[in-house]
Amino acid sequence: TVHVERLGEGPETSHQGQSAPETLRSRMWHALSSGGRKVLKSKEMREACAFYDSVRRDARRCSRSVVVDVCGGHGALGMLFVANGLAPKTIIIDQRRPANHSALAQAWRPFLGSEDAVTYIEAPLREALPGCLATELTGAGDSR
Repeated sequence: TVHVERLGEGPETSHQGQSAPETLRSRMWHALSSGGRKVLKSKEMREACAFYDSVRRDARRCSRSVVVDVCGGHGALGMLFVANGLAPKTIIIDQRRPANHSALAQAWRPFLGSEDAVTYIEAPLREALPGCLATELTGAGDSR
């Protein structure tokens, strides 16, 4: 069986019709629609995956204690970094938390490790980012 997973797309199966072992990304795609309700539009998932895929190699060379997802909206990008093991936690900053953030975080909870892996700061970026960076750079963020 040949398993193909294109950038930001769900899994495909070979023409033999046998299922390939699921990858982390395919399990995350399936979790988006578990319970009969889609918690994130396919377009948004593809965009988050495309950005993640374009920066993941560079991100592996950086300090990886936290990923700050600025103007993060639903937070899928930051959660992709955590789910793929590039950081143990993400802080999502946006001035308005979309309604689908909580449903997305709940759907992806099995892939995120600890309960405190995702923090959402609902505030304007210029207010939230300086304090967030100061806290994380001094190590005070580890006590959360």
